[in-house]
Parts: sequence; structure tokens; C-alpha cells
Amino acid sequence: MVAIRRYFLYGLMFNSFCLMAMDVKTFAEENAINLYVQKICDQIDSKHLKIDKNVCFRRIIGPVYSFIQSSFLPIEQVTAEMEKIENYISSDADREGVFKKLVAKHWYVNYLMRALVEKKIEDLNQVKGSTIDALYSVSNESVLKKVVHNCALETFFFKSGMRGQLEDMPRDWLNDIHCIILSTGKHGIQQRFVFMSSDGQYLRATDDYNNEIVWNMQQGVEVDLSDADYGQIKWTPGDWYSRKRYCVTDTTNTYQAERYNFNHSLMILLKRPQEASYLCEKAFNNNKYHRQELVALRNSRTLQVIEGFPRDNFIKALDGHISALGKESL
Repeated sequence: MVAIRRYFLYGLMFNSFCLMAMDVKTFAEENAINLYVQKICDQIDSKHLKIDKNVCFRRIIGPVYSFIQSSFLPIEQVTAEMEKIENYISSDADREGVFKKLVAKHWYVNYLMRALVEKKIEDLNQVKGSTIDALYSVSNESVLKKVVHNCALETFFFKSGMRGQLEDMPRDWLNDIHCIILSTGKHGIQQRFVFMSSDGQYLRATDDYNNEIVWNMQQGVEVDLSDADYGQIKWTPGDWYSRKRYCVTDTTNTYQAERYNFNHSLMILLKRPQEASYLCEKAFNNNKYHRQELVALRNSRTLQVIEGFPRDNFIKALDGHISALGKESL
């Protein structure tokens, strides 16, 4: 059952990629592409599955042979098979569009693609500092590597839960790099007077003495807005979630803020994880006692992709951990 669900999820991903690849074409253009794809499918049946295109019950035999032939191949041979299939596509064709159609149309190509995507997801789950850039960067070496990369990342991050509603995401307020504590000073914050700007840039709170404080949410720092800038901002109020806590969420569902229950002079700001920040955290957790891998993570390009205060939080935590593991310089 787990395998069926996984294959069903991959099937949805493949279909979505195929749809995204299709431009608006005339009926004649689309028909020509489909004929070309069918010609390659005939080649695959003949050269890889040893099925004659005129054999009876080909539509039944094809899926069965595809499953059997693909089930026992080591990953290196799977890659070799897919590279051969990619080479059947002429250089003057829409190579990526044709390749995605082959994945959607031919069982053998589909099974091989699933194996490659599964292997890539396994590598992503075992990411470390020395591999994170290669795993996260989009490869332009071949259509095959690009499609496998995109599909694997889409599936990996979808299954992580990071794309759900912010209020439903698990969080560790004091240890999560995507959270930051904002202070108003000594005075408590009026819970119902917390707002966010509609453009997702600013958070505004009013304390018990009716003093207003504004923070830049990306950097997590207090700012002074001019009267002109302040007057142009459209502020979004908060709401009760599950009737348990009062939160304010920006219109892009990227930031969420609420008053800290244990100290009413503090605000907690949460930012939705980026793909890069999620992967960096995973690399850190996979190798938190391996200093060499942590140093490689510190110097990675992927870490620099993280935006705003989560990057500052992560670098601070990472540098402290590296320092605790040894006295060598970065």
C-alpha cells in the first residue's frame, strides 16, 4: 500500500510537470508531437523490451514487460537506460517536452523515472554539507537530470509539510531558525492590536500605553517609518485560530506573529521555511557531530540562498556548534 501511494504521488508530479511543459499549440503541432512520441515509444518497445510493434495484445504485454524489466535493474543501469532513451530525441525537437510526454505515456520510462526520483529523494534525506549544493542546484547537463531533479525536489518538499498553512506547522519557538523574538521593552502588548502590512514587509504592535512599534519582518528589526510611508500602508488585522490563540498572518501566508504567552512584552514572529533553509537544517541535523561536514555547510552556496533573519539565526547556531566541536578556524 505504501508503494502504491508513493507511485500515485509520483504520477501526480509527473503529470503536473508534463502539463507545465506544454505550450499552447495548434492541433496539427500537437498531433505531430504525439506521432513523434509514439515513434520513440515503438523504439523503446523494440530495443529495450524486445516487443514487436505488430504483436497482439501489445497494450497488455507492454506494461507487464516494463514492470518486470525495470524491477531488477541497479540504479546505474537505470540511468544508462534513461540516457539511451533521451538520446532518441532529436536535438531540433522540444527535448524536455517530448521527454516528459514519454514519462507520462510509456510504462517503462515511467518506472525508470520513478526509480531515479526515489534515489534522488533518498539522497536528499541523507544530505550533508559536502553534497547540499549538488543536490539543490538545478542541473543543466541534460534533460533527464533536470526533470529528475525538479520532480524529486517537488516531491521531497511537498512531503515535508512546509507548504501547508502556517498555523498548522509544528514549531519550536525558542530553537527554530524560522522564529525570532521581538521585544517592545517593558510594557505588555495589546493582543488585539497587532497588524501586518498587506505587502508582507512590516509588523505593527501597540503596547499597554498605546505606543506603537513597527518591525521589518524580513530582518526582524525595529524600524521608524515616515508619516508618508506609514500612511500608504494597508494593515491586516489578526484572527483567532482554533479559538486557542490570536495570530496575525500576512496575505502571502509567509509570516505569522503572535504575543508570547509567558511574557506579554514579547512578540514571536514565524517565517515560512524556504526550500534552502529546510535543506540546510536537515544537513545540519544529519551531521551535527561531524565538523568537516558542518564547515562545508557553512561555506555552501545553498546557505547563502536563505533570506532574512532565518539565515542570521542559522549562521549563528552553526558557527557556535562548529566552535564547540573544535578550535580550528573556518
